[in-house]
Amino acid sequence: ASGWPAAAKWTEAALRDRFGERCGFHVGGHTMSLPAFFDYCASNADEQPLYLFDKRFAETSAAGGGAEPGLAADYAVPAYFSADRDLFAKLPGGCRPDHRWLIAGGTRSGSRCCRSLP
Repeated sequence: ASGWPAAAKWTEAALRDRFGERCGFHVGGHTMSLPAFFDYCASNADEQPLYLFDKRFAETSAAGGGAEPGLAADYAVPAYFSADRDLFAKLPGGCRPDHRWLIAGGTRSGSRCCRSLP
């Protein structure tokens, strides 16, 4: 992952500049722009803070969606999950389960599969 363009390009400042207010991402059941999400993360005192968990982040979508085509180009699928090992790709069109997510959160946010470190 350290060789992925995302490792250098996905800083808060760069993502704020890249997206501005034009794209929405899935955050705790709501749609939120990245600047609004970063501002929320920096200032919230919630007992259980929201986190960004967006399964459509790499897809092209209409205005208001969270997708940005360039995000998919900023990372590569690890060899362990390569296309020749991807059995879900053999399913009929539209049957593939969700298989990639953008997950991010501020302090104290998280899910069962992802927790913030102190």
